[in-house]
Amino acid sequence: MNYQGALQRKIEETQIIAYIIQPGTPTNVKYNIFKRINTGGLVLTPQEIRHALNQGIPARFVAELAGLKEFIVATENRINAARMLDREFVTRFVAFYLNEPNTYVPDLDSFLNKSMGQINSITEEERQKIKSDFIDSMKLAYKIFNRWAFRKADLYPDRRKPINKALFEVWAVNLAKLSGSKWNIIEKKKIEVFDRFVDLMKNDKLFNDSITSGTGGRQQVIIRFEKIKKLLKDICHD
Repeated sequence: MNYQGALQRKIEETQIIAYIIQPGTPTNVKYNIFKRINTGGLVLTPQEIRHALNQGIPARFVAELAGLKEFIVATENRINAARMLDREFVTRFVAFYLNEPNTYVPDLDSFLNKSMGQINSITEEERQKIKSDFIDSMKLAYKIFNRWAFRKADLYPDRRKPINKALFEVWAVNLAKLSGSKWNIIEKKKIEVFDRFVDLMKNDKLFNDSITSGTGGRQQVIIRFEKIKKLLKDICHD
């Protein structure tokens, strides 16, 4: 039996399905196409799809921030890099750093996709400012919370919970946005910051819900950002 000939005929008779994406196709459309055909073999995570669709400056920039020692220290190297989970955390930071939370429109995936595109459109100077603010934010978060950074504190001090994505984005962005003088105040009053956060976690159901369920909802995003922003503002003005 001529196996080579049989295989050749099989190849020649096989129909190939091709998705042709024209230049100028919106990022969300490309993302959704990629997502729909992403069913065979190892299914990609949303962040892996974002990485694939945003090659060049955006992908490199997010990878650079995820590799910073300040980020790794602040998160105790507990965020798995194997499936780009660390880069998802960074992308969430960049997204809410570039866009005010009150302008957020669900869904979260579309918001993060758009934000990765924004990285490509800003200047190198602006990217370096984001990097510098991110580093400062990670340093300050670790000084305030140490091993409790970005974790729920509703059971503090009895049990530590895993790092929470919503808490990471809200603390990272709010600390990154502090001016130099307020940065110094927050650092000096770090114990009070921690204590007020514990009180917020234990006694404010709205805040707790905003970082627990439906975290990609518009109201949940606004609530958690406003609560942490107010916490920091109150301490700076005490």
